[in-house]
Amino acid sequence: MSALSLLAKARDRGIELVADGGRLRYRAPWGVLTPDLRAALAARKGELLAVLGGERQQFHQQGDCRSPWPESLPGRGPRRIDCYARCEICGRGTWVRYGGTARCLGCALAARGDSRGHQALASEG
Repeated sequence: MSALSLLAKARDRGIELVADGGRLRYRAPWGVLTPDLRAALAARKGELLAVLGGERQQFHQQGDCRSPWPESLPGRGPRRIDCYARCEICGRGTWVRYGGTARCLGCALAARGDSRGHQALASEG
């Protein structure tokens, strides 16, 4: 399996891989990182570090690290991070509130005037 295929497989399972200098670090849900997958990651460590390092460099070269979240919503106020809650429109989980109202990113974009709302997010991912 190629390093890119292995990286895609890990991400599909919810495993986050990070290049940290010469180390390959991971964060994974309990029980997802099997011994076979761990061995495959170790065997391709050098290639994975190169791929992950390239992703980081590409991200920083883009120069646009702004948040996709609107800074404020009309009639609601500025964005703030708060305790986890359900979006009051669609029920998706979110940490973001505008005023006292919990909003997910899709509903916040729709309130800002992006008529695609959740569809805009689905087309980007």
